[in-house]
Amino acid sequence: MTFKTGMPEGLAVRPFPVIRETGDQQEQKLSCGLSYFGEERAAEVYLDGILINSASLDFGYNRLGLWIPAVSENTVRKILVQAGDNSEETEFIQEPVRKWKVSFVQHSHTDIGYTRPQSEILAEHMRYIDYALDYCDQTDNYPDEARFRWTCETTWAVDEYLRSRPRQQTDRLQRRVKEGRIELTAMYLNFDELPDEQSLAASLAPLAELRKRDLPVKVAMQNDVNGIAWCLNEYFHDIGVEYLNMGTHGHRALICFEVPTLFWWESPSGKRMLAFRAEHYMTGNHLYLETGDMEGFETRLLNYLSELQQKGYAYDRISIQFSGYRTDNSPPSTSACEMIRRWNEKYTWPKIRTATATDFFQEMESGYAEEFPVIRGAWPDWWTDGFGASAREVSTVRKAQSEITANMSGLAMASAAGITLPAGIQDRMDLVNDALLFYTEHTVGYHASVREPYHKQSMEQRALKESYAWEAARRSRLI
Repeated sequence: MTFKTGMPEGLAVRPFPVIRETGDQQEQKLSCGLSYFGEERAAEVYLDGILINSASLDFGYNRLGLWIPAVSENTVRKILVQAGDNSEETEFIQEPVRKWKVSFVQHSHTDIGYTRPQSEILAEHMRYIDYALDYCDQTDNYPDEARFRWTCETTWAVDEYLRSRPRQQTDRLQRRVKEGRIELTAMYLNFDELPDEQSLAASLAPLAELRKRDLPVKVAMQNDVNGIAWCLNEYFHDIGVEYLNMGTHGHRALICFEVPTLFWWESPSGKRMLAFRAEHYMTGNHLYLETGDMEGFETRLLNYLSELQQKGYAYDRISIQFSGYRTDNSPPSTSACEMIRRWNEKYTWPKIRTATATDFFQEMESGYAEEFPVIRGAWPDWWTDGFGASAREVSTVRKAQSEITANMSGLAMASAAGITLPAGIQDRMDLVNDALLFYTEHTVGYHASVREPYHKQSMEQRALKESYAWEAARRSRLI
């Protein structure tokens, strides 16, 4: 097939929001693009009539990277590219470079299934915590902004880690958490709209163990799911969780905002937490942060920051999530540490660093708390389509949710009346809630289930997912 497209005409100029220092002078990067249809030849580039660079033009579209003196106020500049008798000229407004501070938050997105069977995911995520501890050790001598940092997206793996790992490892984890190099968060898993208020309250039980160990949990992080239950706002406030980080995903789900948004999310009773409606939870991977490709990362990051500013993002600080590799259930890596170290050695602005999720919230709250709007409303998700193909199991789960609530009420009345409850009844209730939580977690099926419906992974992961629904129903009815 032959495709035809128009070639850009004239000289296009784009200033990038980046500063480097050369001697005692600060310079800003400028991209010039132009079409040239002659034989290859040398060209000269003039800024306001002063020669600043020489280049070679090839047949076709050419892009020239230039460094020009930075300015402290809006300045009209003129660029001329001269190649023999051919010349292109244009004017542009050079603005002062916004002094960006970019926090990169590394995490692993927790899918129960999707990339591997549900029964294998837990061991992987526990191993990732082992890796994270080792990577903290390996980068202790790096500049602070490039040291490895890790945010545990969910508490499921952390809870199991503290139960089962040797004391030496759990002590290492506690030390790094208190130091601020590893962060623990409040969501047990990433939940869609299926869990009810009782189930979500039960999901917060592991936080009690973290408090016993004096491990702080200030932020809740929900990724992939574009909404969250309103009742969690109430629950979080009462247990000291101050911030909510929501990493969106637009695949088959419309993203209803132009730029990342910070706002005070208010509960029905008037309790507030600072919420951040962020970009995709692997935006840093889309920017090539973990690839080692410095040139590609520079181009993508600077384009991203330029577009944020053009769209009206008002602040000079932004938090960007990423994973060690470009996949869900990703292990951590130190590639970003190397990239960030190289960047900060090369450029004065933007300043970039590894960070935990809470770092950004604390900076923004301290500087702009009064500017953020207050939103008092439900935050429903619009991407729960996987459960639409499992109507029988969804119905079963909803019945089990009603039954367990009724069971709890009946047992509470019996206890108040002085009746001795059956031995181990709380453990049996916990098993029901576990099954409910693992069914209502957001992942439905193997990542290739649509194109490979009879693949072993497709069949196995669906069967395991459905088994949680039937386990919840069986256990709740026996109670």
